Amino acid sequence: MGARPKGSIAARRPASRSPLTSLLRGKMGSRLRHLLLAIWLRLRHWLDRQNDNQWRPVRYRSRLKLTTDLQELPDLLQWFDRRLQQVIPERLPPQFLWECQLILTEGFTNAARHAHRHRPPQTPIVVEVGRSGRCLVIEIWDCGDPFDWDAKLAALRQEHRNPLEKESGRGLMFMEQLSQRVRYRRYGGRNCLMVRKAFPA
Repeated sequence: MGARPKGSIAARRPASRSPLTSLLRGKMGSRLRHLLLAIWLRLRHWLDRQNDNQWRPVRYRSRLKLTTDLQELPDLLQWFDRRLQQVIPERLPPQFLWECQLILTEGFTNAARHAHRHRPPQTPIVVEVGRSGRCLVIEIWDCGDPFDWDAKLAALRQEHRNPLEKESGRGLMFMEQLSQRVRYRRYGGRNCLMVRKAFPA
């Protein structure tokens, strides 16, 4: 027998849906999609945490707890200078020290001004400094709302003007350009800015 003409009933018959396709449609399918999305987000969060732990400090870890007060910045920088001498016994060039101080200043200022904008002044900001191989690792923990660091940086790069000329977002660009790697993650209701900076050769 020859092939059926294109206009025949068999040719116009819709393809049968698979059980999975039928399940993903309708109210039940919507719940399933939300469940799968939640599982994926938790899995990605866990994978990020495992990846972050690979380059977090393992030696000479020091911790300082501050409040949401920019007047504490001088104390933070003094503490950092003392701890850096313990973390890195060898002499470091002034340029490296200045860049580290700038990273700390921008990170602490962003946490106080932006992450804790609607938080009480007593809201803690925790700074941790340590060494991981030939890198200095700085972590700044805040209690602000979730913030998409990567999306903000991507938006800044797409602007026609130099992002460093803008007041908003300038600190993010400074920290990224002065560091080997920067991450901003949320763990257990807190945000952590993690900065990894290689020691001078």
